[in-house]
Amino acid sequence: DIFVAKNNPNAKIGEQIVFSTYLGGTANETLGGMAVGPNGDIYLTGTTLSANFPTENPAQTALDGTMDAFVVWINTSQKLGYSTYLGGAKDETGVGITFNSKNEIFVTGGTESTDFPTVHPFQSASAGRQDAFLAMYNPSLSGTATLVYSTYLGGSGWDIGRGIALADRKSVRVGKE
Repeated sequence: DIFVAKNNPNAKIGEQIVFSTYLGGTANETLGGMAVGPNGDIYLTGTTLSANFPTENPAQTALDGTMDAFVVWINTSQKLGYSTYLGGAKDETGVGITFNSKNEIFVTGGTESTDFPTVHPFQSASAGRQDAFLAMYNPSLSGTATLVYSTYLGGSGWDIGRGIALADRKSVRVGKE
């Protein structure tokens, strides 16, 4: 399992931990990336081998391969806003994560799957043994994670996305004109 803890650096010794939890299933999880919003929201990505990884309002409800990436949003109430698997029939690794002011989440990593879920892709098929991926989630009003955009990014070799940043966190437009 991974664990998440939130500290209050201004608290007295012994009273610094505001929130702490484990996150995982019965198999292994690895944290790949984390981002913290200005209001305290926590965004996580990584890798899970657990068929019972805790999901909440998921875009993908089940582990599809041996290991999938996960995308998690823990809201300011320290509850899962959403938690979802991301992957195809082979192995995925979630490595980098960021967000914008609309709570849209952007995640990158690597996929070995030829059936990785793509939505409005820039590159619709895998080009090598492992390709990087880029995915964007937009929570609906019901809180469900909706996969808005997802694409392979890679050539004939071994590719992986190691980090992600947005030039303008206020607005990101994805899609074709």
